[in-house]
Amino acid sequence: MSPTNRTSLAIVGAGPAGLTLAQFLRLKGYSAATLIEQADRVGGKSDSLDLGDIVAEMGTCYATGAHKDVVGWMKRQGGDLRILRKTTIDGAGLKDYIGDAGGPPLGAQVLSYLAKRDRLLKQLKRTPDKPSLLAEAAMPTDAWLAENKLPKMTRLMYRAITSLGYGYLNEVSIYQSMQWVDHHTILSGATGKLIMPAAGWSDFWNVLSQNFDVRLSSSILKIERSGQDSLLHFKDGTQLAAGALACTIPMDNWASLVNNPTADETAVAGAITWKGYATSLIVVENWFTSEDIRSFSKAFLPGSYPGQLISARYEGYSPDFGGHLYVTGQIPGDYTLPELRIFLERDLADLGASLVNVVNAKTWRYFPHYDLKAISAGLLGTMRGMQGQAGTWYTGATFSHESVANVSRFNKALTPALLARLKG
Repeated sequence: MSPTNRTSLAIVGAGPAGLTLAQFLRLKGYSAATLIEQADRVGGKSDSLDLGDIVAEMGTCYATGAHKDVVGWMKRQGGDLRILRKTTIDGAGLKDYIGDAGGPPLGAQVLSYLAKRDRLLKQLKRTPDKPSLLAEAAMPTDAWLAENKLPKMTRLMYRAITSLGYGYLNEVSIYQSMQWVDHHTILSGATGKLIMPAAGWSDFWNVLSQNFDVRLSSSILKIERSGQDSLLHFKDGTQLAAGALACTIPMDNWASLVNNPTADETAVAGAITWKGYATSLIVVENWFTSEDIRSFSKAFLPGSYPGQLISARYEGYSPDFGGHLYVTGQIPGDYTLPELRIFLERDLADLGASLVNVVNAKTWRYFPHYDLKAISAGLLGTMRGMQGQAGTWYTGATFSHESVANVSRFNKALTPALLARLKG
């Protein structure tokens, strides 16, 4: 890449956000974007380990009915889909676990939740600065569910939010929980029909990325924005001029790269705390093999703490690795991977199982938590209003949700306005 190269649109980040944005632009006839990725692979937090007969997902895993566009692209690629059907919590079926909570029947609570969700989200779109709406949106998820007398939905949220690594219900705002837990998520969870690409998410993103100009192993040193082109300076001494920018990376990282962060960029970066999620591919003796996924309530009920085993997904038996393989999840807090292994070994022993080996382990910078006071003060309106400022467009987990479905839907809605500016 020469110092004088130019692109109409530089998309910073080639994870699910960058790739789905480029895909929606391509489907509208725009193919002049360049994706910049500091890693040596595409896919971001989608990271598949191909072990021969087994593909283990260390990052992105499930798709639901909300992943309509993405699943459609998967099918057009000709890849097979794997359907996970049996999910339990503490050995009980999900319906039984949820049904044991009090209050009206589950169906009634689901309908009540969806109606209240629809009301709040629609009203926030119409009157985004109304204090009462912002105060409701800023409520911790568990407090909002308790106030609305939805104990069965609380248990459902334990599975849909905490066991997937999105944080504890007393920390996550109801607004962020509502972004993910819609009728698609509830239906997929209730029926147990979660979908995974059989060849792995990494394979899917690799195939999709072949449609685009992707520059891997490209570490940005700084970004100079001006009234015309922006200039991206790379650590290898090269430069790239861009007519417009799309930020898909965490806002604090972005604000440290640009020479003149806007007031809104600074405010959003300061209003978000990135949490973590740790996944381990392990070999275990004397554990379950008849279910696809097990979750463990002691890791997400009130009083739980970081490091505990939240969930495990059975991947299959591998003679090469000497036993049954599982991918486990833990909320790490401040613990290191060696410390998390101690927690994992202890929890497995409590369940009557024995840890044989850790094949792979990763800690992800995961799920941006919006500060509750910042939501009440108008954070959501700030995030909506900053699109296009300083020739920059914003997407990714910060602006939608960690799930691929939410990122994809956000980008689909963002594309028309971005295209109008690019062609204007």
